[in-house]
Amino acid sequence: MGLAKLDFAFKSTASKASLFLVALMLQGCFGGGSTPPPPPETDPVAQTLTNPGDSKVCSYTSGLGDEGYSSAIVTYPCNATGLLPATTLTGGYTNTKEQMVWLSEHLTSHGYVVIAMTPTNRFGNPEIWGKAHVAGFNKLAAENARSGSPISNKINLDRRAITGFSMGGGGVFIAAQQLAGQNAATLALAPFLYSSPQALFDAQVSPTMILGSELDEIAKNSEKYYAQLPNIEKGLGMFTGASHYDWYGSGDQDAKAEFRTLVTAFLDAKVKGDNSAYGYLDKGGTEHQAHLDDDWFSAYDYVR
Repeated sequence: MGLAKLDFAFKSTASKASLFLVALMLQGCFGGGSTPPPPPETDPVAQTLTNPGDSKVCSYTSGLGDEGYSSAIVTYPCNATGLLPATTLTGGYTNTKEQMVWLSEHLTSHGYVVIAMTPTNRFGNPEIWGKAHVAGFNKLAAENARSGSPISNKINLDRRAITGFSMGGGGVFIAAQQLAGQNAATLALAPFLYSSPQALFDAQVSPTMILGSELDEIAKNSEKYYAQLPNIEKGLGMFTGASHYDWYGSGDQDAKAEFRTLVTAFLDAKVKGDNSAYGYLDKGGTEHQAHLDDDWFSAYDYVR
């Protein structure tokens, strides 16, 4: 169908009819309801954070209802001890929580509680995804406090992040503005916003990482958003040759291996507090140098 060649440069003046047409095209040609790929097998030559972690993944959906999102699933390490880091997670326009399972289960295998959500309107605007992230962030605290919850008293509430893709990535900036530093980190994956007022970015106070695709057909402003961030700990990674569609569902698995490596590294550094993860982020870090040698990035920066 050649959709990769179409101009999907959404503008603030785009009509609802145009958005609906794009949604149908995305679902019809890119598997809006596609079955997620099987979890990756351990690669003996891959870096530690690229491979699945040591934790077995458990999950549940009961008791998670909230007006801030349509549905949710929590994944958590089955036999974890001690208090755990956590993050919200959403996909983007048309996406459901199931299309981000490749990332939620990877993070949980590395010791994270993840609440993945489908927003109240998958054809809405980034504010709807922002609402979902705030609701999910608060639901993690509620589930931590709820007697009988599988994650009761298992979350370190000071170590909660917000993570989203596309409109969900735009939504994390909106949610972070509302949370005003309560979140330990903000992670925007190929983020999309209809408008990017400087006041929104000036309000970002938590460490923030933007990961984008060099050949993104839709979310083309990752580098612009990065330049708008204030003087906080922040990072930018633009993946060489990657597409917007690689980020969800059954998209390119080699690209996903690179994506999940940087996602996990940033969260490990800023949410777990694992300083060894900076080797994946800092210029001169051993793992980061290997990424440069393998041409992972068309643009990269990290500032502490």
